[in-house]
Amino acid sequence: MTDRETFTHVVYGNWAEWFHCPTEEFRLPGTVVIPDAEFAGSGAIHIWTIGRRAFARLDPAVEAEVVGALGERVGNTAVTEDHLRAALAPGRIDRAEDSVLRYLYPPDHLPAYPPKHFIIRAVTADDADALSEMKATCTPDEVEMGEVSVEDEIGFGCFASPFAADGPRMAAIATGFRLTGFMDIGVLTSPAYRRRGLGKAVVSALCTWCHELPIIAQYRCLLANPGSYAISQALGFNRTFTQQSIYLRMSDVTTEDR
Repeated sequence: MTDRETFTHVVYGNWAEWFHCPTEEFRLPGTVVIPDAEFAGSGAIHIWTIGRRAFARLDPAVEAEVVGALGERVGNTAVTEDHLRAALAPGRIDRAEDSVLRYLYPPDHLPAYPPKHFIIRAVTADDADALSEMKATCTPDEVEMGEVSVEDEIGFGCFASPFAADGPRMAAIATGFRLTGFMDIGVLTSPAYRRRGLGKAVVSALCTWCHELPIIAQYRCLLANPGSYAISQALGFNRTFTQQSIYLRMSDVTTEDR
């Protein structure tokens, strides 16, 4: 990927492979509805907006209701949460989350490094206990959103006090797994070590590894998590797509809907 145009072409090409469509489809308005057994019983509707096209993977139990409520919009509009709220019965939506997916063109990378007394290195399965200890300092929601694991293909940890008697403590970690041509990055920082740039430093280390492979670094975060978004912004991530996750109240799904 020697130039920005090639980089952009690869990003769109990966998404075309993911959604089993030609890249030209992203120029067309409308919504592709994809019932997915993976979300059965969840009432979930996950909408990715790529170019002018929306792709909605959803719980098969709500497909007929959603398509019926949206009507012609499915064929000519990239559907959003706002469209669903207007089309569905009041109170039908239980909750919703807005996310972004961001990509780093290697020459735009602004490397970040940890302050003194912290080291960054690749993690292995031997660091599982250290990660478990760090996760215990975070809330369950933070752990779920971080999506980090020493079992992922690659990971970099930031360790504090490397010469302490009880050994180094993991302060932050970023790990990645392959997802249709991207290296999908998760990051988690212990509350005791936040606001020191450690999350940014471990993500930066993982991005450098991606550039050398090479594979495109993909960073996902909730818009409700400005700290996570700030990490991607500071490192130079710029190409952005949106994802909305909408969850319907399953108690309202009738037997006919199922």
